[in-house]
Amino acid sequence: MKNFFYKIIGNKEQFTVQHRIFNATILVGILINIPTSVIAWLMDFPLIHILIPVISFFVFSAVYLYSLLKKDLHISSIIGFSYLLFVFFPFFWFHNSGTTGGFQSFAFFFLMTVIIAASGKKVHIFSVFFSLVLISIITVEYYYPELIINFPSKEDRYIDIAITYTIVFISIYVILLTFKRLYRETNNKLSEANKILTDKNIEIQKHKTEIEVQKEELKATNDNLLELMDFKQTVTGTIVHDFKNSLNSIINLSDKEEVVQSAYSLQNLVMNILEVQKYREKS
Repeated sequence: MKNFFYKIIGNKEQFTVQHRIFNATILVGILINIPTSVIAWLMDFPLIHILIPVISFFVFSAVYLYSLLKKDLHISSIIGFSYLLFVFFPFFWFHNSGTTGGFQSFAFFFLMTVIIAASGKKVHIFSVFFSLVLISIITVEYYYPELIINFPSKEDRYIDIAITYTIVFISIYVILLTFKRLYRETNNKLSEANKILTDKNIEIQKHKTEIEVQKEELKATNDNLLELMDFKQTVTGTIVHDFKNSLNSIINLSDKEEVVQSAYSLQNLVMNILEVQKYREKS
């Protein structure tokens, strides 16, 4: 049953929540027209009362199929709500006793439908148009009451009011239930995404802590290496200087040419080491 519900309003992978709510609303509009037409026929209403619900059934069906197959919420909502506001609502208002009939209860249902199912700026645009249409038809009824088609009898009027209110209540129940279900589904999806983000954040914090620890360890290792380098340079400098002084003494005291030449060679090596050491200290 759940899969069937998601299938007829559109799956969540291909349709937004707003689009699926619109599809559900149009489906309710389709279903409303079926009993409306049958009741009009059973109560022996004029033919126009039977034809308009039938026409509305096909119009809303076409809008629903276009919305579902083309996945175009923008065009579908404009066509659907325009027909609802400028054709369906005014017609039934004038043909169902106007302010004394039961169709006025649809006003709240239509406004709720616009607010829930429309998207973006269309919510405000259609709400304004709906208010203007409602004010206009009430004004026309006030000045031209003869345009209102009343029921043949009081009994017929109350039967129509009872049926209309029942249809409105069921329609509101279905739409709000759909809205609640989709809201809960979206909320669960957001909760899962939030949990994933929280886990990722914890993991990032963990890695950050590990990086900080490694940074401190690298800093300590680097400091130890610098100390060892300083110690090495100090020891090397001391040894080289002492070795240099010893070589000078050998050169000055020795009479043998071979010993002096070897001492000079070692002294050049020592001087090179000192030069390298001085270069490192400058850098």
